[in-house]
Amino acid sequence: CPQKLGTLLWQTGDVEKGMDEYRKSHALLEQLVAENPSNFDFRYELGITLGRIGAISAEQNDFSGALASLQKELDLYKKLSAAERESEKVRTAVAVAYEYMSSTLLSMGDFNKALENNRRGLEISQALSKDFPLNADYLRRIAVNYYWQGEILLKSDRSVEALESYKKNIEIEDKLFSVDPKNEVYRGDLSYTLNRMGDVQINLNNPEQAIIHYRRAESLRTEDIKTDPSNLWKRTSLIGTQSRICELLAKTGQAEKAKTECALTRSLMEQTKLEPTNAADRDFIAGSYTDLGEAYSMLAMKEPACEMYRRSLDIWQDLQARGILPNDGPEKMKWLSGQLAACNGNVSPK
Repeated sequence: CPQKLGTLLWQTGDVEKGMDEYRKSHALLEQLVAENPSNFDFRYELGITLGRIGAISAEQNDFSGALASLQKELDLYKKLSAAERESEKVRTAVAVAYEYMSSTLLSMGDFNKALENNRRGLEISQALSKDFPLNADYLRRIAVNYYWQGEILLKSDRSVEALESYKKNIEIEDKLFSVDPKNEVYRGDLSYTLNRMGDVQINLNNPEQAIIHYRRAESLRTEDIKTDPSNLWKRTSLIGTQSRICELLAKTGQAEKAKTECALTRSLMEQTKLEPTNAADRDFIAGSYTDLGEAYSMLAMKEPACEMYRRSLDIWQDLQARGILPNDGPEKMKWLSGQLAACNGNVSPK
């Protein structure tokens, strides 16, 4: 089945091949729907496939393509009968579609529409959880909605409100984690939120609180990597956490601890291989190299700082050449070019 193969390839980091399989699934299902227009299962699976294509398009920074696919998915569900629209699985699919619409609009910088779609998804998730109180997946969906709400508010420079959204998120995640501490999804959700809680605390000038959240996230992901060392999702998550800790330690004058954390982060990064077309993870890694560069700069270690800046710029330039550079890529590249000019002694860093 192309859809199942697409999911497997996507989850294991081979995004381009995963998209190819979803497109095959899309073509097949469109044909089946045309031949069997009243078949609910075919129409539902077509909607799910459109949603997956939209999600991968967003990861590849094709935001207009992502929105188009997600809107087609929602439009398809609107054409179902009232009974079909009210079915549990269609309501779930609609909630997920709004979530992806929200995160895509966030990436495009349209914070108001992102928040609007987030609230639509949250309302559906809350209704599903109320209707099916024993279903932990619906409770998790509420947590995910609060996470993205926090992301939108954080990017909108509304840090205090973002912190409240993340607190609501982590309250649910801690509850789920306490019941099933080995659940990989719950562990991943919790680690991401802990990182964001740390980020907000830095924005609010609370470094002591930030490091507590970062260290807890690091502990979770370090354990995960020991049991599943090849998992890209877990590896990049740990890299992001460690680079944050490295930069924060350097910023707060803990030089030796910062050097140790930076060395751990670099080692893990150098052992992590990514497909050239994996835009989301490569963008994430480039950002982590920038964090390390800033840390080394604060530690007055010019040579490694410049090396980290070069690695960041190299990744973003390659993504640009492939046509998959994020919207904020040009601004980051401009800033890095200034840092590298300073490395070469041409100008002072900005």
